[in-house]
Amino acid sequence: MKNFTVTAPGKVILFGEHAVVYNRSAIAVSLNLRTTIRVSEHHEPNLSITFNNLNLHRAWDLNDIAALGLSGDAKIPKDLDEVRAQVIRSFVSSPDSQTEMTVIFLYASILGNKEKRFGVHLDVNTELPVGSGLGSSASFSVCLSAAFLNLAEVLKTHNNLPLQKPDLELIDKWAFMAERIFHGRPSGIDNSICTFGGGLVYKSGNYTSLQMPSNLRILVVDTKVPRKTKEQVAYVREKFEKYPNILDSIFNAIDNISNYCIETLKGMAKSGCTEDTLAKLEDLICLNHGLLRTLGVSHEKLEEIVSMAALFSFCAKLTGAGAGGFAYVLLGPDKSISTEDLKKQLGCKGFESWEVEIGGNGVAIETRE
Repeated sequence: MKNFTVTAPGKVILFGEHAVVYNRSAIAVSLNLRTTIRVSEHHEPNLSITFNNLNLHRAWDLNDIAALGLSGDAKIPKDLDEVRAQVIRSFVSSPDSQTEMTVIFLYASILGNKEKRFGVHLDVNTELPVGSGLGSSASFSVCLSAAFLNLAEVLKTHNNLPLQKPDLELIDKWAFMAERIFHGRPSGIDNSICTFGGGLVYKSGNYTSLQMPSNLRILVVDTKVPRKTKEQVAYVREKFEKYPNILDSIFNAIDNISNYCIETLKGMAKSGCTEDTLAKLEDLICLNHGLLRTLGVSHEKLEEIVSMAALFSFCAKLTGAGAGGFAYVLLGPDKSISTEDLKKQLGCKGFESWEVEIGGNGVAIETRE
C-alpha cells in the first residue's frame, strides 16, 4: 500500500491583467505558499477526505463510486460534460460543493478502472487563503490529479525524483479538467503555473516558460474586499466597446510593460538581482498599476495599500481582476526592517499579508515510510 505526500504552489499574476483578455501578454509566477495532500492507502473500501482549512470531512464507498459509471483512461484526460456532472452532483452530499465534485470526478475518471482497489484517505492542508485569487483551487486540483495518477501507477517518475515533463503535462491536463468544475471556462494558466512552477508567459491561449531569478520576494496583501472577476471583465469590455482606440492604447502600453518585465526577469535570472534591476521592476509595477487605475479596476482599499507601501519606499499594484481582492508589494533584499514595519501598519488597517518567495518549484511527490 502506498503512503505519500503531494504538494503544489499557489500563483500570482505579476503583470498584464485585463490586457491579456485582448491578446496581450500576462506574466504568472508560483508562490511558495503551498497546498499539501497526505495520501494513505488502507484496507477499508472507501475514499475519504479531510480538508482541514474548510472543516470538511467526507467519505464514500468505492463500490458506490464505481457504480456511477464514470471510469475512463488515466492516460487520456476526459472533460466533465453536463451529463456526467449531473451524475456527480446527485452523488455528493452537497450539489454546490465543488471540492467534493472534483474529488469524485478525478478519482472515478483516473482510478475507476483499477481492478484491485485499496481504500484511500486524503488529508488536505493549504497555506493559501481559500478563494482568494492566489490559485487555491488550482493548487488543490494539481495535488489531487498527481495523487490519483500516482495511485494509478501511470506516472513514470519514481523514488522521490523531480517529476519529468511527460508526467507534469499529464497532471496539468487533468488539473485543467478539474478547474472547469471550479471556474467554468478557466484560461488554464492557474493549473499550469501550479503544475510547472517558476514563471509563465500567457498570450492568446499559448504558454511559454519564463526563467525566474532566485529569492525574489513579494508581500501579498488581502484587501478583504471580495473579488468580482466577471463584473470587472465585463466593465472593461463595456469601456472597450465605447472607446476601442483609447483602450487599445492602454492595452498596448500594458503589453509593453509586460514584455519589458520579461526581459528584465530573464536578465535577473542570469546575472542576479541588482539595485538597478529591482528599480526597473518597481517602475514597471507603478506604471502597470497606474494604467489599471485608468481602466477603472482599482479600489479605494487597493489605493490605500499602494499609498502605504510608498510611505516605506516600496512599489505595489493590484493583482488579478481588481476592485478588491489582492495587491502585491515588491520587496528588496535589504529592506527587512521596512518590510516588518509595513506589515504592522497594514495589519493595523485591517489588511492581512503574507511575505512569500516567487518562482519556486511546481508540484512534487514524496514517498512516506
